[in-house]
Amino acid sequence: MTFDEILAQTIELLQREGRVSYRALKRRFSLDDEYLDDLKIEIIRAKRLAIDEGGEVLVWTGVQRPPESGSEPRADAPTESRVAAHPTISQEGERRQLTVIFCDLVGSTPLSEQLDPEELRELIRGYQHACIAVITRFDGHIGKYLGDGLLAYFGYPRAHEDDAQRAVRAAMGIVAAMPTLNAEQGRLPVSLKVRLGIHTGLVVVGEMGGGAFREQAAIVGDTPNTAERLQKQAEPDSVVISAATYQLVRGLFDCELLGALSLKGLSAPVQAYRVLRETSAQSRFEVAMQAGLMPLVGRENESAILNERWDRAQSGEGQIVLLSGEPGIGKSRLVQAFREQIRGAPHRWLESHCSPYHQNSALHPIIELLQRTLAFQSDDEPLTKLARLERGLEEYGLSLTDCVPLLAPLFSLPVPEKYPRLTLTLEAQKERTQIAVQSWLLSIAEREGLVMVFEDLHWADPSTLELLGHLLDEVATARLLAVLTYRPEFTPPWSGRSHFATITLGRLLRPQSEGMVKNVTGGKALPPQVLDQIIAKTDGVPLFVEELTRVVLESNLVREQDGHYELAGPLPPLAIPSTLQDSLSARLDRLGRAREVAQLAATIGRDFPYELLRAISPTGDSALQKALAILVEAEVLYRRGLTTQARYFFKHALIRDAAYESLLKSKRQQVHSRIAQVLEEDFRDTAEAQPELVAHHYTQAGLPLRAVPYWRRAGERALKLSANLEAVNHLNNGLRLLDTLGASVDEIAIRQQQHSALLYLLGTAQKRSGNPLESHETLLQAANEAQKIGSSELLIDALQQLTINAYEVGLPMASAVPLMREVLLTLPADDGLTRAKCLNVLARALSMTSSTQEALSYAREGLAIARQLADPESIVRNLGGMAYALQSLDHVMERLEITAEMLKLSKHITDRDLLHDIYSFRTWTLFEAGDREEAEAAIERHRCLAEESRSPFDIALNTVYRAAWAFMQGHFAEAERFAEQAFAIGRQLHAERATGILGLQMFSLRREQGRLRELEPLVKFFLAQHKEAGAWRPGLAVIYAELGRREEAQDQFKHLARFDFADIPRDSMWMVTMTYLADVCTFLHDEARAATLYEMLLPYEHLNVVIGGSTVCCGAVSRHSAALAATLERWDDAQSHFDHALTRNTNLGARPFLAHTQHHYAVMLLARDRPGDSTKAKTLLKEALATARELAMRALAERITSGSP
Repeated sequence: MTFDEILAQTIELLQREGRVSYRALKRRFSLDDEYLDDLKIEIIRAKRLAIDEGGEVLVWTGVQRPPESGSEPRADAPTESRVAAHPTISQEGERRQLTVIFCDLVGSTPLSEQLDPEELRELIRGYQHACIAVITRFDGHIGKYLGDGLLAYFGYPRAHEDDAQRAVRAAMGIVAAMPTLNAEQGRLPVSLKVRLGIHTGLVVVGEMGGGAFREQAAIVGDTPNTAERLQKQAEPDSVVISAATYQLVRGLFDCELLGALSLKGLSAPVQAYRVLRETSAQSRFEVAMQAGLMPLVGRENESAILNERWDRAQSGEGQIVLLSGEPGIGKSRLVQAFREQIRGAPHRWLESHCSPYHQNSALHPIIELLQRTLAFQSDDEPLTKLARLERGLEEYGLSLTDCVPLLAPLFSLPVPEKYPRLTLTLEAQKERTQIAVQSWLLSIAEREGLVMVFEDLHWADPSTLELLGHLLDEVATARLLAVLTYRPEFTPPWSGRSHFATITLGRLLRPQSEGMVKNVTGGKALPPQVLDQIIAKTDGVPLFVEELTRVVLESNLVREQDGHYELAGPLPPLAIPSTLQDSLSARLDRLGRAREVAQLAATIGRDFPYELLRAISPTGDSALQKALAILVEAEVLYRRGLTTQARYFFKHALIRDAAYESLLKSKRQQVHSRIAQVLEEDFRDTAEAQPELVAHHYTQAGLPLRAVPYWRRAGERALKLSANLEAVNHLNNGLRLLDTLGASVDEIAIRQQQHSALLYLLGTAQKRSGNPLESHETLLQAANEAQKIGSSELLIDALQQLTINAYEVGLPMASAVPLMREVLLTLPADDGLTRAKCLNVLARALSMTSSTQEALSYAREGLAIARQLADPESIVRNLGGMAYALQSLDHVMERLEITAEMLKLSKHITDRDLLHDIYSFRTWTLFEAGDREEAEAAIERHRCLAEESRSPFDIALNTVYRAAWAFMQGHFAEAERFAEQAFAIGRQLHAERATGILGLQMFSLRREQGRLRELEPLVKFFLAQHKEAGAWRPGLAVIYAELGRREEAQDQFKHLARFDFADIPRDSMWMVTMTYLADVCTFLHDEARAATLYEMLLPYEHLNVVIGGSTVCCGAVSRHSAALAATLERWDDAQSHFDHALTRNTNLGARPFLAHTQHHYAVMLLARDRPGDSTKAKTLLKEALATARELAMRALAERITSGSP
């Protein structure tokens, strides 16, 4: 064979295999050392098609051989490779995460003095070519030659998921190439050494300059500067990397920490590391295993399949499991979990990984598998390895004569002369080698039971796939389980047989993702909004969940507090973890021109209609649909619907984010502006239904003047739909934009137009979403702004909401009254509606300051104007103002008429706050008046409104109503449950009255349950803290009376009666205080004070005892009047009152208070002792005892059975 023929065949072999050892070439072509040297010089130096690696191997660096004309891509080639054979370079520029290498020759200045310029030029060219060969091998890009230095980067124009690893490997390869280069330049009196610095970070990459000075792929940013500064810190022939790069290659390389280095030109120190060597870890998953894996989550079914197939394999039914799933979905984790599950069973486990670096290295995964089987060590001598090979073959009964000559070349080992020299053709040798490998593995399986794992089959070389195909044909009767993992773009060339099983890993469900987050946080809860973002961004991909959660924990977004995490400030959108950035960019780069469509679509959002994309795309219909088809095929997008009616969805939020963030900010703004304009002009229904979309796009376009009105519309629409939290977000967005405006005429005008309105709407939304204190502050700001710009209507609206807010959560309103009086004076006489609204607000505010008569006067004036205008909404608002002013017990019947009219007009009302007012007033009044059916209907209607509005306050208030209703009917457990629910909401609202309401409810419940003794310490504590407040002293007096402690009851009662009860405030607690006193007075049999109390209660005979605006309802007032009359021995009056109370409590369904009435009535009858009284008393006592026992009213039951009054 001639030299030229050997040269041609060697080049062809290198193109196909990528790497060939010199030993293999010598054996294949029977070369001597001199002939081999000539071949190396021709390939390495003359043709520059390969480089020498360590003096042992030739590594191909030339262009891959193109497919023959008309040939099809491999059936198993990734989808993306068919889409984009060559990456494209953007002329506009892109934002990218790149890993940048800065390489510089050491001592280049002395070299220039030592060498002739021509010699120096040749030397530097050789150095550059050596660098280029290594960088090209790892698919890097030479960015710039800088004299004797060069800048290279990884991640553009095509990204890889391991660009940082490639960069570090390339840097180490450049260092390793220096001895060979020096040997080739041996005639020159120099020894070349290099320094390399590497940094990973964000850059803008694209065309710069012009004419002859145009750079097609220049990079801008601090990343190349940092790499260059790190290079200066490196020792000769060493590599220094930044912490950002180290985080991406940690565990794959041994590194030495250099500490935080102060680098020239950089404001902050940079943590740096010196790279020492590559570790044995084959993947980031192996690194993660060494650090400790998170528990496997949500793969129970898949684990069961693997275990079931292993059971079959052990019994001699060989099995193949094809395990498919996208990157990060958990294929390797599932395999590792399976390994842990079968660890106790006898078997042999062999595992190998296919690698993107070895796709052109024949049988690389098989060789790696066998090397692990033979326990080869990196520092083993060839003879040691050969001995291990021979022992391994002999162990399983294989012929050394047949196998060693075939297998030794796989490991670049010399074949001893004792073995026959092979005289086979290349094809025959290949076939015999495959059979030998196959026999070896089947022998292992037969003896020990074998689990054979090949990971990442999508990167396998054709020879490996061919060998696997032959092996899998023989598996059916072997004790072998083969697990083959790969990504969806790979189609296995073998399937459809009975001993094959296919597992496709899908996304985790939300609870499973939440479980993963909890594992990462060590069981500590994240704030709900942070958890929601993680779940939304990661789409159930375990790697995404884990990495994004780690980023959150390592950031300043959250801080640990009492066993959980809380937000440290406002929550921005979560950024793509740097550990995922390269992988996501790589997926996009494989799309070719379709990538540009993905970027455009990403600007619209996570999902988008085809028609909107078509409207903003410069691409024609046919080309656009073709690009979308590519995106769907590559599983970047999902499609729902057909052709022009289709809607598309990004499969992963992070893919969408990566596509979007790769656009230059200026380009993004242009696209956002175009989208907003198209929505306004061509998609008006969408713009009207979703104004937040238009607002978002104008905001991102940097056009606040256009965006703010849409944020306001979005807030108004959300409020109408009771989407209160969304309204808060929209309105805050608008306000933030207003803060960015300058001092131009247009900007000042829009600020004046929008600021107070946005604040008013925000205050309303905050109130409805359960933040009354924030709402109060916001509404005060809105009122002040409205006053500044002279907007009376907006000022009144803000004050109206302030009044409602203040009433609901107990905030002061006195300071707002002068402002409202001032507004009233400035209103024009002919603006009746605004005047009526102002009068109504003023009446409500005055009612809260106990200025009842003045409030009533304003309310009547406002109502008169509203009636004159015949405006239903205004009438209802002002009737509500009347109801506010008429809160006392003396006006219950008048209030009943007012609320009846409000109810009648409610069919004309759409404002939910106003409807809430109607049913709130109505419920409270009906509780006092005692109409059971109407009260029950009002509570139910109020509940529906509260749930529709999603207002926490309304929900809490309705829950209080339901607690009161349940208590009145004797459903004590239900009442307690409702009371606790209402309190929980009230506490979240920071409502000051929540604790007082719960206290009254629990006091009433415990009294009926005979458990007042439990509350005595608490009531004493509150009385000590608030000696003159509310019902604490009357409550303590009741406790003493109920417990039979006469002297203590007497002391408290005397204190309360010192002014004949005239000092007791006539507020919402007056009635319950009077009934408590009536009960204590009856217990003490204090006739003098009984007369006073009787006269005070008599006007309210027709009402019920309602505590604190429907907090608790204790049945008819007449029961207490009757007990006082009996104390005074006014028997006929007592009987009349008792009969009234029996009827009223029966009609109300107030069973506990009916039982109390029956008991007290019976005691009165026994004391009066007229004919027939005893018989009637026994009947009443029997009925009362039955009810008391049924409802677990222990105190009442004990009094009845003991004969106590």
